[in-house]
Amino acid sequence: MDKHKLQAIINEVKETLPRDKWASAIKIRVNMAKDRFPKPEPRAVEIDDYTRAIAERLCEDHFFSKNRKVLLSQFIRSKSQLKSFRVNVKTGEISKSFEKGVILGALVAFKTDTEVKVGWSFYNKNHEVVPFTKRDAIRIAIIRGLTDGINYKQTVSKVQIPISISQALPEFILRATKYYSVAPANVQIGGTV
Repeated sequence: MDKHKLQAIINEVKETLPRDKWASAIKIRVNMAKDRFPKPEPRAVEIDDYTRAIAERLCEDHFFSKNRKVLLSQFIRSKSQLKSFRVNVKTGEISKSFEKGVILGALVAFKTDTEVKVGWSFYNKNHEVVPFTKRDAIRIAIIRGLTDGINYKQTVSKVQIPISISQALPEFILRATKYYSVAPANVQIGGTV
């Protein structure tokens, strides 16, 4: 593994995970890059190499293109935590500083050759080796968008969509519809795909 790839892994982990998880996350990510561990993927759908290649390409284009207009994304995070608290003794002014929550998942909309697709991902601590980075969340959401449809609180393959995702989904679908000027093909709110 070359020096630049290793540095990219370290930077990605540092910007998306809390400090206490850096060491184990970097070790696991390096092993994933060397193909010792499989990359996280959705379990309920069958995924072929072609779908993996498309997801990797869209993910690479999204993170490394200058204008980042390859796909539309929204991250679902845990609650923010209080980082610092200051009181100005003279004026009595109170200032608080908050730290962003950890990424739990993502919603993604992207355009294929013929239609717009929406996908989602959510971190499952019982099955995942290490918490999500932005790249993992987007990659899994792209794979789900390519292989599965969404029926409000569950997918076509009968996977229950987590509450935080299903709450953010209607607003995200409206945003994707406005952005692409067409409704996503694999989504039905309150009906069947």
